Amino acid sequence: MSFTKVFGLQKSHFMLSKTQIKYKYLNLLENCYNKNMDGSKTETYWTILSVALQLEQMKPNRWTITELSKKSKFSRTTIYEYFKGDKSEILIEAVKLIGKDFASLNEEQSIYWETNNLADSIIETRDLIEKIPELLPFYFSKRVHLDDIGKEIRAIEEEYLIKISDHFQGISRDDTLAIWGVFMGLTFTPLLTNESIQKSVNALLAAFEK
Repeated sequence: MSFTKVFGLQKSHFMLSKTQIKYKYLNLLENCYNKNMDGSKTETYWTILSVALQLEQMKPNRWTITELSKKSKFSRTTIYEYFKGDKSEILIEAVKLIGKDFASLNEEQSIYWETNNLADSIIETRDLIEKIPELLPFYFSKRVHLDDIGKEIRAIEEEYLIKISDHFQGISRDDTLAIWGVFMGLTFTPLLTNESIQKSVNALLAAFEK
């Protein structure tokens, strides 16, 4: 197999500047570090992110990469391999997860919505929370802040509300917020089974189909 096939290159890529090539393949390497062969995130990634969010809750904006290294038991080099830049990059990664999974803004979640499998979307988000429960306090504590992270989280919430109103066409703002509240409850309430989530979503869909 040729080099160009392995890296998905075309002839036009060799006309890029050195700087363009550098950033294109830094992004490629970042994806290789962050993901297993099946595209899922590695356990190292989840551990580092989990510990970082723990530190952020204990010492907002005051923890260091050195502390993260000590607590996570991963070297600074490894941390920088997974999360380029400073600690703000790690918090931004958490915000991305909120957008992709909490607000169903990634491609896989969008397919659930397109096929009306909203229960599966909620169940998948619950699986994420089980993997990294620190996302919950991060989300609720940061969403009210006036900094860039707070603004981004609120922007994600508005995108999610638009997604709901587009899916349930013709509903009012109050109805949109009510549906969001139901979905949030199903996402965050412990002890729920997949079957109970499906029943709740079916009841909701039936109510708005009338």
